[in-house]
Amino acid sequence: MISRLYNYFYRNWPNKIKARMYHGQKVYLPRAGYSDLALQKHGVYELDNIQLFRRLARPNSWVIDVGTNLGLMSIPVLADCPNVRVLSFEPSENALQFLRCTMQACAFGSRWELVPKCVGSELGYVEFTLSDGTNIEFDGMRHTGRVNASKSCQVPMTTIDEEWRRLGSPPVSIIKCDVEGAELGVLKGAAQCLAAERPYVLMEWNESNFSSYGVTTSELLELVEKLEYDIHSTPHMIPVRGLSEMEVQMLVTENFLLVPRLKKRS
Repeated sequence: MISRLYNYFYRNWPNKIKARMYHGQKVYLPRAGYSDLALQKHGVYELDNIQLFRRLARPNSWVIDVGTNLGLMSIPVLADCPNVRVLSFEPSENALQFLRCTMQACAFGSRWELVPKCVGSELGYVEFTLSDGTNIEFDGMRHTGRVNASKSCQVPMTTIDEEWRRLGSPPVSIIKCDVEGAELGVLKGAAQCLAAERPYVLMEWNESNFSSYGVTTSELLELVEKLEYDIHSTPHMIPVRGLSEMEVQMLVTENFLLVPRLKKRS
């Protein structure tokens, strides 16, 4: 009874903004939203992905976080890797109101840059779908149907290659890509960076998301082969060597690590 009352009042509290301490930093989230409840329950957000993200971040390199949302993947890297800089991409007005507050309060703000744009295969503008206020993690360029959509708006789109060149083509050690089904376009728009820097790519691949874009797993495998990368499912790092193996791994996970076959020459 007490637990039910607590949950009721927590979810219906007039102040819809929740501030939590996370890796020594204050983060701002929608109260009783997906991320807030995950932190309340587990104290951490996507632990396996965070551990990979931190371990693969090389000193004196950039880490690229595509689909930063509330910053819960970027902050652990900034906190634990003092010689790493993070480039975050987040176009959602839902998330930006919280993310900007978090970045302003962050002790590592000098190493954290925000690009408030979508990331894809080309420059331009795209229609962007916004969810209700407690499910902002599912905002994206297409309505995938996983949560209710509230409205859509126009947002600018850039590419990783464009922003990488703008920074002077610096070393990049890992790219995280979680954009609710638009991951294939992100990879296409990162071809030059991937060829030059050979970063790891930690990405989501969820059929209910990417099918909304009319793309297939076969197209992903073809592009990864062209880019000379191998695929491993995470967190157990199981090699994926073809379509049937990919489809089996997608039954148990939606997270995959792309591993470069050729290391960058010094």
